[in-house]
Amino acid sequence: MLPKSALQAIAACMVYEDDHLHKSNKMRLMRFFEGASEKQLLHYITHGEVVRERDANVSEIAPLIPVMIIGAAAAAGRAIYNSEFSKAAKACGNMEAGAAKKSCMKRFKIRGVTGQISALKREMGKCSQTSRPDKCRKMFMNYITNAEKKLKKIQSED
Repeated sequence: MLPKSALQAIAACMVYEDDHLHKSNKMRLMRFFEGASEKQLLHYITHGEVVRERDANVSEIAPLIPVMIIGAAAAAGRAIYNSEFSKAAKACGNMEAGAAKKSCMKRFKIRGVTGQISALKREMGKCSQTSRPDKCRKMFMNYITNAEKKLKKIQSED
């Protein structure tokens, strides 16, 4: 079994990457994770819902393996994105606000999201090690699709 801190990190990563949640709801979930039991965290990771301790249904660890792989890949992708954003701040920080600075920032954002997508695709190969590789690949494809939508949105910005 994973330590509680690792479960909290996986759940937090899932919330952070969810584009459908409003920022205030993400913050509520993060606060919930701080006091949640291991059973509640496992339930959230496997089922995507918050429940009371007694209602948490966690029958086996096998469904967690794809989530752990995806969590690690998403964290790696986020680190790549943050690294590119940090590089953007250094490269574009001295420019005056305007088209040139916006173009500079856009270039680094594209590199960051592209890196995220690459990390997810690279890690998707580990799905073959799980008990349900099709479900694992489907979960990965959901993350990849969201990242590709984000990339298209950035590319279409003026």
